[in-house]
Amino acid sequence: MIYYFTQPFLKQSTKKIHKITTEQQEVVGGIQRYYKTPFQRCVDFILDGFFLNFKVYDKEGKLIVEAIDKLTLIRDSWDIIEDGSRHHLNCVTKIKTNPRYIFSYHGEEFVIQKDFMDKYIRIKDVKTNKVISEYEYLTLTPPRKVSINIIEPTLSIYVIICLNLILSTKYD
Repeated sequence: MIYYFTQPFLKQSTKKIHKITTEQQEVVGGIQRYYKTPFQRCVDFILDGFFLNFKVYDKEGKLIVEAIDKLTLIRDSWDIIEDGSRHHLNCVTKIKTNPRYIFSYHGEEFVIQKDFMDKYIRIKDVKTNKVISEYEYLTLTPPRKVSINIIEPTLSIYVIICLNLILSTKYD
């Protein structure tokens, strides 16, 4: 299944207008970036991408997934909350041009990666090394249009959007 999404023009935008659509232009949800305090917003304005908190909604506006940035100075880490259960996203990047994250989800591990000079962000299952989804940039100039191709529906579209948006906002 392929979904489409337009990233906001400004990375610091906190408006809840970003729509996730299917191939048939049916809206399935939206996403919103938020800051816990005004201090976080000021720091993020100076140090781009320092605080990345996201909320993903379904088409009725009900909160489905929330990504909460854990403040660590060494490695990035997030708590991904879906349906009351807490999952962990941890940075294992060694070189900033090839970011890698490990996502622990109900006992399974997934790798989220973006290679240098590649327009795709891929999510792979660690055990089988199969690609679960691909996040492709359709346009290079902001506001960026992207497509999300879900190859295997192991993760929901809301979790996939949240994970990909964290990586794309952090490294673009």
